[in-house]
Amino acid sequence: MAGIGLRVPARRWCPKTLVSGALAALSISLMILVMPSLVAPPVVDYPSAQWAPADSSNYTTSNREANGLKVRWIVVHDIEGTEASCISWFQNPAAEASSHYVIGYDGTVYQMVPEKDIAWHAGNWDYNQHSIGIEHAGFADSDYFTDAEYRASAKLVAFLIRRYNITLVRPTGIAPADSEESSGVIGHDQVPDPSSPQLGGGASHHYDPGRHWNWTSYLSLVKAYYDETLVPESPPKGDGGLLEPPMSLPPVLVMVVASILLILAGIIALGVSKAVRRGQVSNGRIASIRSQQGPRLKAEATDCSADWPLLMVAPQNRRSLSLSFLPLQMASFLTTSTRARTFRHLSSSTTPG
Repeated sequence: MAGIGLRVPARRWCPKTLVSGALAALSISLMILVMPSLVAPPVVDYPSAQWAPADSSNYTTSNREANGLKVRWIVVHDIEGTEASCISWFQNPAAEASSHYVIGYDGTVYQMVPEKDIAWHAGNWDYNQHSIGIEHAGFADSDYFTDAEYRASAKLVAFLIRRYNITLVRPTGIAPADSEESSGVIGHDQVPDPSSPQLGGGASHHYDPGRHWNWTSYLSLVKAYYDETLVPESPPKGDGGLLEPPMSLPPVLVMVVASILLILAGIIALGVSKAVRRGQVSNGRIASIRSQQGPRLKAEATDCSADWPLLMVAPQNRRSLSLSFLPLQMASFLTTSTRARTFRHLSSSTTPG
């Protein structure tokens, strides 16, 4: 008696499979594009700064300028350490202190508090409300402030005095008890003690940036940067990194896209669930066919599935897949559907050899 030959059809993709695969690929692509906008930091106020947010418990949320609190002073501090130690401290909820900007020895500028908010840096609430604080890597009693640090700080201050119309002057002695009486650029040691305005350094009588801070050279740099056009007025494009999010979307658009992603994920999850059930039925039919047709079918069936070994997922593993793992779901769905169609054809397409 002639043997039975089995015709193994070429792999074919039905429209439903192609659509499901396309939806899965689209949802993954959209998540890659949108997720950075959901978690990315806000755009910094100063274009050349990197965002390193202070803990929210270390400053006061406000809306300065718009709510009538005018920025009138820039207060220069030193860290008594490195920029890394300062950033770490301001990100610690126990610090109860912060500044708007931190500048490292290499001239890197970090923004830690939005300019509209009130940083806790001056030791005087009135001055905190009306000033921007800038911390510099270094020590008040050490002559080690770098040229890169001076220049980066001067560029930042030139940008700020232009933005807030601050007077480019450093008053002599202690600044006025009432911060709104004047404006300018001062050291922390010039901030009046709120209880004894004749004393400087705020309530704790700090004396930074110290006698080694070269005010003459520093203010000359500020003036030079203020007078030229090199002071950045708009964010540079294409820098990425911590400067700004890789892609910034309006909140409403983000919500719409996120909703679409959830719907797509639900559709794909439903398709995967149905595919797994079909795969379980197909596996039972395969076992029945194998017992009837013998090893030849087994060999040809193995050859049939050898074209896509990377997509083969055992049914028992498939049943335990997490619905949150979309790439593997998509692979499992496509594989199960293809194998089910192949063996349905095998069971019905027997021809004489």
